[in-house]
Amino acid sequence: MRDWALTLAFIDVESAFRRDAFLDDRNGGSIGLGQIDLATAQWAGFKGAAQELYVPRANITSLCAVLDKLTDELMAHGKYSTENLGAAYNAGLGHVLGGGTDAPYVAKIVEAYGFYQNLNRTANGQ
Repeated sequence: MRDWALTLAFIDVESAFRRDAFLDDRNGGSIGLGQIDLATAQWAGFKGAAQELYVPRANITSLCAVLDKLTDELMAHGKYSTENLGAAYNAGLGHVLGGGTDAPYVAKIVEAYGFYQNLNRTANGQ
């Protein structure tokens, strides 16, 4: 089952919900809501062109697929946690599997995740 609070946390931290966000980086550019580069999107099954990642549905679908694949890999290695998922998304799976982290980025994800979890509880009268 999709943890939408966590998905929203990644979108918030990555782009502040700006569908037109772009960061020119070492991977050829991070695109859209989830700031996904084309190679990572393709790794997770995306078949379109880079420009299509500006379309919110395509970007969110790709973001969810990337998070799912990272989760599966981390679980297979006994290293799944929200913190490791955040670090793997930002710094790379190999970095995390090798014992690395990305503390500043992870702190942002954890903070945003808590916000969206609380928002969900409030919306559901909990």
